[in-house]
Amino acid sequence: MIPTPRGWTRVWLPDRLVLQPPDGPEVGLIGYRERVWPLEPVPAIVAGLLARHPEFVVASERAEGLVTAEGEYAALVTVEGAIAGRPVRRLIGLVLLEDCYALITAIVHDPAQFEAWYLRVRDLVILDAQRRGVRRRPFVHVPPPGWTSSTRGFITDWRPAGREDVVLTVWPAMPRLEGEDAVGVADAMLAEDVAEGFVLDHRSNPDPLASAHGLNGKCWEVAGRFGAQARVFHDVVVFEDQRYLYPLRLECRDPAQRHDARVALLAVARSAQPIPGPGAARRDTAMFSHWAT
Repeated sequence: MIPTPRGWTRVWLPDRLVLQPPDGPEVGLIGYRERVWPLEPVPAIVAGLLARHPEFVVASERAEGLVTAEGEYAALVTVEGAIAGRPVRRLIGLVLLEDCYALITAIVHDPAQFEAWYLRVRDLVILDAQRRGVRRRPFVHVPPPGWTSSTRGFITDWRPAGREDVVLTVWPAMPRLEGEDAVGVADAMLAEDVAEGFVLDHRSNPDPLASAHGLNGKCWEVAGRFGAQARVFHDVVVFEDQRYLYPLRLECRDPAQRHDARVALLAVARSAQPIPGPGAARRDTAMFSHWAT
């Protein structure tokens, strides 16, 4: 939910909230909707919204990544254009959740108020309250160039194009329970594999690893077999902070591919960003590697 600016009027429609400014709707309007789905990449959402208004001729678009006061990922897209030859600015704000998003839209007809409306909508995006709290959340990371993704719930699997014998799995950041740490998560991952028939040949001692964004953790090299199958190599990374644990794992069944695949894993791991906390509202230009890409 968003707050109402002082002096503005709230109008509830069946599918949205509309905010009218003190100067009247002729100047512009702000609309707000919650739980909009499906969750798509930001450019696709924006393109779909603009396609509904063919009378609006787009001149330029500018996107800004944000984090809300609650620590949710968000974006604000400013679209310059015209209607019937007269300049118009459209503002599209998105608060991105795991399965849906909140949508704030505005249209401004007075060029003298373009900047003031941009700042107002930006504030509304940052102040939007979803009240989802601490939970499993996908975390921002940069995928390996040229690899393709598939998802299983909140889990993302990355594979080199045309290969099935190499997979880099990125789990969501998991809320950290009392006593949990990176070693415990890695032990639990190995125990799950053993329960499914994995026979351990080798497990290295953990090496320290840090991301470029302040996360610290450990990495392990693991090798073994599932039954009579060829040897499987697992490289496990688990980061941790005070609130979350961040697991990643590379599985490689082709020894010739392992070096390059491990380089890719470490690059992804070093790009990992911590989940923002409450009060972390900020500009975040890297958020467009959000899980919905």
